[in-house]
Amino acid sequence: MENIEQKLREELVPILGLDSVDEVQPDMALVADIGAESIDFVEIMYMIENTFGVKIKISELPRGEDVAETAEAGEQRLAAERAGVTGEYVLLMQHMIISHHGDAEFGSPKPPMFPEAEALHWIDIMDARMNTMKTAMDKTPEGAFSEKIYSLERRVYHPRYTDDAE
Repeated sequence: MENIEQKLREELVPILGLDSVDEVQPDMALVADIGAESIDFVEIMYMIENTFGVKIKISELPRGEDVAETAEAGEQRLAAERAGVTGEYVLLMQHMIISHHGDAEFGSPKPPMFPEAEALHWIDIMDARMNTMKTAMDKTPEGAFSEKIYSLERRVYHPRYTDDAE
């Protein structure tokens, strides 16, 4: 048991961004005492499966206020496996889902941490802005400017789109 406990503590250090194994004690709560976040639990689950050869079932994931998203992530993983997506790709897809808003102020628990996640973040921003512009243009006559769009911090022009633009 001590070897497993020590190995688990050692493996948690990089996952949780800690400096030393001494920061992980058996009596500490991962969320309340160490500051683990929901995405950390997904990584911890994979680490336990890979390090100790244990398969964690969705029903075995802890459920509760602090780890509610962990169960959802596990369900996403099960759906991915059914679709034939396995291994690291599942973790990458889960990260892309939770990081697509980019910043904590916009509801993202983690910023994008690899190129495809960053690209998805910018695609999401572009999609939102284009939708906002389309909505404004639908309400604005051709050849006129819209009211100020506060999310864009400007007004938008609705072009006439004619061949003989003057």
